[in-house]
Amino acid sequence: MFTRDVFPELTGWDITRDTLHAYSKVLSAVRRNLVKPHPKHWHLSLTVTENGFSAPDIPFPTTAAEKFALSMNLKSHKLVLSTTTGGYREIGLAKGLSTAAFAAQVLNTLVGFNIQISPDPELLEDDTERGYIPEHAEAYQAALSSTNRIFKMWKKQLGEDTSPVQLWPNQFDLSLEWFGTKKVFYEENGKNLESQAQIGFGFSPGDSQILEPYFYANPWPFEREVTHSSLPKEARWYTESWEGSLMPYKVLVNHPTARELLLDYFKAVHEAGKASMTL
Repeated sequence: MFTRDVFPELTGWDITRDTLHAYSKVLSAVRRNLVKPHPKHWHLSLTVTENGFSAPDIPFPTTAAEKFALSMNLKSHKLVLSTTTGGYREIGLAKGLSTAAFAAQVLNTLVGFNIQISPDPELLEDDTERGYIPEHAEAYQAALSSTNRIFKMWKKQLGEDTSPVQLWPNQFDLSLEWFGTKKVFYEENGKNLESQAQIGFGFSPGDSQILEPYFYANPWPFEREVTHSSLPKEARWYTESWEGSLMPYKVLVNHPTARELLLDYFKAVHEAGKASMTL
Protein backbone atom coordinates (compact mmCIF):
# COMPACT_ATOMS: atom_id res chain seq x y z
CA MET A 1 0.00 0.00 0.00
CA PHE A 2 1.52 3.31 -1.14
CA THR A 3 0.92 6.58 0.68
CA ARG A 4 0.84 10.18 -0.53
CA ASP A 5 3.71 11.53 -2.62
CA VAL A 6 5.58 8.25 -2.77
CA PHE A 7 7.79 7.60 -5.78
CA PRO A 8 8.54 3.85 -5.86
CA GLU A 9 11.16 2.22 -8.05
CA LEU A 10 10.13 1.98 -11.70
CA THR A 11 12.71 -0.44 -13.03
CA GLY A 12 12.28 -3.60 -15.05
CA TRP A 13 8.67 -2.78 -15.75
CA ASP A 14 8.93 -2.18 -19.52
CA ILE A 15 6.50 -4.97 -20.42
CA THR A 16 3.74 -3.66 -18.16
CA ARG A 17 4.46 -0.05 -19.21
CA ASP A 18 4.11 -0.92 -22.89
CA THR A 19 0.89 -2.82 -22.22
CA LEU A 20 -0.68 0.10 -20.36
CA HIS A 21 0.51 2.46 -23.09
CA ALA A 22 -1.18 0.32 -25.76
CA TYR A 23 -4.39 0.04 -23.74
CA SER A 24 -4.48 3.82 -23.20
CA LYS A 25 -4.66 4.27 -26.98
CA VAL A 26 -7.80 2.13 -27.06
CA LEU A 27 -9.44 4.35 -24.43
CA SER A 28 -8.42 7.47 -26.35
CA ALA A 29 -9.88 6.01 -29.56
CA VAL A 30 -13.27 5.73 -27.86
CA ARG A 31 -13.09 9.39 -26.81
CA ARG A 32 -12.06 10.45 -30.30
CA ASN A 33 -15.14 8.80 -31.77
CA LEU A 34 -17.67 10.24 -29.34
CA VAL A 35 -16.32 13.46 -27.78
CA LYS A 36 -16.54 16.83 -29.55
CA PRO A 37 -13.09 17.72 -30.98
CA HIS A 38 -11.10 20.30 -29.04
CA PRO A 39 -8.83 22.73 -30.95
CA LYS A 40 -5.89 21.70 -28.73
CA HIS A 41 -6.77 17.99 -29.05
CA TRP A 42 -7.76 17.75 -25.39
CA HIS A 43 -10.59 15.41 -26.40
CA LEU A 44 -7.94 12.72 -27.00
CA SER A 45 -6.37 12.90 -23.55
CA LEU A 46 -7.08 10.87 -20.42
CA THR A 47 -7.24 11.88 -16.76
CA VAL A 48 -5.56 10.45 -13.67
CA THR A 49 -7.87 8.95 -11.06
CA GLU A 50 -7.37 7.73 -7.52
CA ASN A 51 -6.81 4.19 -8.79
CA GLY A 52 -5.19 4.72 -12.20
CA PHE A 53 -6.37 6.64 -15.24
CA SER A 54 -9.60 7.12 -17.14
CA ALA A 55 -11.35 8.24 -20.31
CA PRO A 56 -14.09 10.25 -18.59
CA ASP A 57 -17.30 12.08 -19.53
CA ILE A 58 -17.95 10.33 -22.83
CA PRO A 59 -21.46 11.07 -24.14
CA PHE A 60 -23.68 8.29 -25.38
CA PRO A 61 -24.21 8.67 -29.15
CA THR A 62 -27.99 8.59 -28.69
CA THR A 63 -28.23 11.10 -25.85
CA ALA A 64 -25.60 13.55 -24.63
CA ALA A 65 -27.37 13.70 -21.26
CA GLU A 66 -26.09 10.23 -20.42
CA LYS A 67 -22.35 9.66 -20.19
CA PHE A 68 -19.93 6.89 -19.44
CA ALA A 69 -16.29 6.44 -18.44
CA LEU A 70 -13.67 3.81 -19.16
CA SER A 71 -11.35 3.60 -16.15
CA MET A 72 -8.15 1.60 -15.72
CA ASN A 73 -8.05 0.51 -12.08
CA LEU A 74 -4.43 -0.40 -11.42
CA LYS A 75 -5.19 -1.49 -7.87
CA SER A 76 -7.88 -4.07 -8.68
CA HIS A 77 -6.35 -4.65 -12.15
CA LYS A 78 -9.55 -4.17 -14.10
CA LEU A 79 -10.90 -1.90 -16.79
CA VAL A 80 -14.22 -0.56 -15.53
CA LEU A 81 -16.99 0.81 -17.73
CA SER A 82 -19.43 2.86 -15.66
CA THR A 83 -22.35 5.01 -16.77
CA THR A 84 -24.13 7.95 -15.16
CA THR A 85 -27.28 5.82 -14.96
CA GLY A 86 -25.67 3.01 -12.99
CA GLY A 87 -24.41 0.74 -15.76
CA TYR A 88 -21.27 -1.22 -14.86
CA ARG A 89 -18.99 -3.75 -16.56
CA GLU A 90 -15.45 -5.03 -15.87
CA ILE A 91 -12.62 -6.44 -17.98
CA GLY A 92 -9.67 -8.12 -16.26
CA LEU A 93 -6.18 -6.79 -17.01
CA ALA A 94 -3.96 -9.42 -15.41
CA LYS A 95 -3.98 -11.72 -18.45
CA GLY A 96 -2.04 -9.17 -20.50
CA LEU A 97 -4.24 -9.36 -23.60
CA SER A 98 -2.87 -8.24 -26.95
CA THR A 99 -4.01 -4.77 -28.02
CA ALA A 100 -6.33 -6.34 -30.59
CA ALA A 101 -7.89 -8.69 -28.01
CA PHE A 102 -8.24 -5.89 -25.45
CA ALA A 103 -9.82 -3.56 -28.04
CA ALA A 104 -12.22 -6.31 -29.10
CA GLN A 105 -13.36 -6.82 -25.52
CA VAL A 106 -13.85 -3.08 -25.05
CA LEU A 107 -15.87 -2.84 -28.28
CA ASN A 108 -18.00 -5.85 -27.34
CA THR A 109 -18.68 -4.31 -23.93
CA LEU A 110 -19.72 -1.04 -25.57
CA VAL A 111 -22.06 -2.89 -27.92
CA GLY A 112 -23.82 -4.20 -24.83
CA PHE A 113 -24.74 -0.57 -24.12
CA ASN A 114 -25.77 0.06 -27.76
CA ILE A 115 -22.56 1.99 -28.45
CA GLN A 116 -20.71 1.28 -31.67
CA ILE A 117 -17.50 2.98 -32.76
CA SER A 118 -14.83 2.55 -35.43
CA PRO A 119 -11.36 2.68 -33.84
CA ASP A 120 -8.11 2.85 -35.79
CA PRO A 121 -7.62 -0.38 -37.75
CA GLU A 122 -4.10 -0.82 -36.35
CA LEU A 123 -5.53 -1.21 -32.85
CA LEU A 124 -7.63 -4.14 -34.01
CA GLU A 125 -4.72 -5.64 -35.93
CA ASP A 126 -2.03 -5.37 -33.23
CA ASP A 127 -1.79 -8.93 -31.94
CA THR A 128 1.60 -8.37 -30.28
CA GLU A 129 1.83 -10.55 -27.18
CA ARG A 130 1.46 -8.40 -24.07
CA GLY A 131 2.36 -8.89 -20.43
CA TYR A 132 0.99 -7.39 -17.24
CA ILE A 133 2.64 -7.67 -13.82
CA PRO A 134 0.27 -6.38 -11.10
CA GLU A 135 3.08 -5.20 -8.80
CA HIS A 136 4.55 -3.07 -11.59
CA ALA A 137 1.14 -1.59 -12.40
CA GLU A 138 0.65 -0.70 -8.73
CA ALA A 139 4.04 1.02 -8.56
CA TYR A 140 3.20 3.06 -11.66
CA GLN A 141 -0.17 3.96 -10.17
CA ALA A 142 1.53 5.28 -7.04
CA ALA A 143 4.01 7.34 -9.07
CA LEU A 144 1.27 8.64 -11.36
CA SER A 145 -0.98 9.58 -8.45
CA SER A 146 1.82 11.43 -6.63
CA THR A 147 2.84 13.25 -9.80
CA ASN A 148 -0.74 14.22 -10.56
CA ARG A 149 -1.15 15.77 -7.10
CA ILE A 150 2.05 17.78 -7.48
CA PHE A 151 1.13 18.91 -11.00
CA LYS A 152 -2.21 20.18 -9.73
CA MET A 153 -0.40 22.09 -6.97
CA TRP A 154 1.92 23.59 -9.58
CA LYS A 155 -1.03 24.49 -11.80
CA LYS A 156 -2.58 26.36 -8.87
CA GLN A 157 0.70 28.15 -8.13
CA LEU A 158 1.02 29.32 -11.73
CA GLY A 159 -2.37 30.99 -11.37
CA GLU A 160 -2.42 31.89 -15.05
CA ASP A 161 -3.46 30.44 -18.38
CA THR A 162 -2.82 26.70 -18.12
CA SER A 163 -4.09 23.46 -19.58
CA PRO A 164 -5.68 20.68 -17.57
CA VAL A 165 -3.33 18.03 -16.21
CA GLN A 166 -3.65 15.35 -18.87
CA LEU A 167 -2.34 11.89 -19.72
CA TRP A 168 -1.51 11.68 -23.42
CA PRO A 169 -1.79 8.21 -25.02
CA ASN A 170 0.52 9.15 -27.89
CA GLN A 171 3.69 9.27 -25.76
CA PHE A 172 2.03 8.06 -22.53
CA ASP A 173 3.20 11.15 -20.64
CA LEU A 174 1.35 13.16 -18.02
CA SER A 175 1.59 16.87 -18.74
CA LEU A 176 0.53 20.39 -17.92
CA GLU A 177 1.04 23.40 -20.20
CA TRP A 178 1.50 27.01 -19.14
CA PHE A 179 0.63 29.52 -21.88
CA GLY A 180 2.35 32.85 -22.32
CA THR A 181 0.79 35.90 -23.97
CA LYS A 182 3.16 35.93 -26.95
CA LYS A 183 1.80 34.56 -30.24
CA VAL A 184 3.92 32.19 -32.30
CA PHE A 185 3.45 31.74 -36.03
CA TYR A 186 4.76 28.55 -37.60
CA GLU A 187 4.25 26.16 -40.50
CA GLU A 188 3.16 22.56 -40.13
CA ASN A 189 2.21 20.16 -42.91
CA GLY A 190 2.11 23.03 -45.39
CA LYS A 191 -0.25 25.10 -43.23
CA ASN A 192 0.44 28.44 -41.56
CA LEU A 193 -0.58 28.11 -37.93
CA GLU A 194 -0.70 30.29 -34.82
CA SER A 195 -0.31 29.30 -31.19
CA GLN A 196 0.67 30.71 -27.83
CA ALA A 197 4.23 30.43 -26.56
CA GLN A 198 4.22 27.86 -23.79
CA ILE A 199 6.12 25.68 -21.36
CA GLY A 200 5.20 22.03 -21.10
CA PHE A 201 5.76 20.32 -17.75
CA GLY A 202 5.54 16.55 -17.80
CA PHE A 203 6.29 13.07 -16.56
CA SER A 204 7.35 10.37 -19.01
CA PRO A 205 7.56 6.70 -17.97
CA GLY A 206 10.39 6.31 -20.49
CA ASP A 207 10.44 6.24 -24.28
CA SER A 208 12.52 5.15 -27.27
CA GLN A 209 15.00 8.01 -26.78
CA ILE A 210 15.27 8.05 -22.99
CA LEU A 211 14.59 4.59 -21.63
CA GLU A 212 14.25 5.42 -17.94
CA PRO A 213 11.35 7.48 -16.49
CA TYR A 214 11.94 11.23 -16.27
CA PHE A 215 10.31 14.61 -15.68
CA TYR A 216 10.61 17.36 -18.25
CA ALA A 217 10.00 21.10 -18.56
CA ASN A 218 10.21 22.36 -22.14
CA PRO A 219 9.85 25.99 -23.24
CA TRP A 220 8.43 26.45 -26.75
CA PRO A 221 9.70 28.05 -28.88
CA PHE A 222 13.04 26.99 -27.47
CA GLU A 223 15.74 29.67 -27.39
CA ARG A 224 19.27 28.46 -26.69
CA GLU A 225 19.89 31.43 -24.39
CA VAL A 226 17.63 29.79 -21.83
CA THR A 227 20.28 27.11 -21.26
CA HIS A 228 22.43 29.74 -19.52
CA SER A 229 19.92 29.75 -16.66
CA SER A 230 20.80 27.45 -13.78
CA LEU A 231 18.65 24.52 -12.74
CA PRO A 232 18.66 22.39 -9.57
CA LYS A 233 21.69 20.10 -9.60
CA GLU A 234 19.51 17.05 -10.26
CA ALA A 235 18.19 18.53 -13.54
CA ARG A 236 19.81 19.61 -16.79
CA TRP A 237 19.04 21.30 -20.07
CA TYR A 238 18.63 18.82 -22.91
CA THR A 239 19.38 19.62 -26.56
CA GLU A 240 20.30 16.23 -28.01
CA SER A 241 17.25 14.67 -29.73
CA TRP A 242 14.79 17.32 -28.55
CA GLU A 243 15.07 20.70 -26.83
CA GLY A 244 14.08 21.31 -23.25
CA SER A 245 15.15 20.11 -19.82
CA LEU A 246 14.80 16.97 -17.77
CA MET A 247 15.14 15.54 -14.29
CA PRO A 248 15.51 11.75 -13.91
CA TYR A 249 12.64 10.14 -12.04
CA LYS A 250 15.09 8.08 -9.99
CA VAL A 251 16.27 11.14 -8.02
CA LEU A 252 12.80 11.34 -6.45
CA VAL A 253 12.67 7.68 -5.41
CA ASN A 254 12.57 7.55 -1.60
CA HIS A 255 13.59 11.24 -1.47
CA PRO A 256 12.37 12.87 1.77
CA THR A 257 11.40 16.12 0.01
CA ALA A 258 10.49 14.83 -3.45
CA ARG A 259 7.60 17.27 -3.84
CA GLU A 260 9.76 20.32 -3.11
CA LEU A 261 12.52 19.03 -5.37
CA LEU A 262 10.17 18.65 -8.34
CA LEU A 263 8.47 22.00 -7.75
CA ASP A 264 11.83 23.77 -7.47
CA TYR A 265 12.82 22.31 -10.84
CA PHE A 266 9.59 23.47 -12.49
CA LYS A 267 9.90 26.92 -10.93
CA ALA A 268 13.46 27.30 -12.24
CA VAL A 269 12.44 26.50 -15.81
CA HIS A 270 9.39 28.75 -15.60
CA GLU A 271 11.52 31.66 -14.39
CA ALA A 272 14.06 31.04 -17.12
CA GLY A 273 11.54 30.89 -19.96
CA LYS A 274 8.60 33.12 -19.12
CA ALA A 275 10.23 36.47 -19.96
CA SER A 276 10.54 35.61 -23.64
CA MET A 277 6.95 34.32 -23.77
CA THR A 278 5.09 37.33 -22.45
CA LEU A 279 4.39 40.67 -24.08
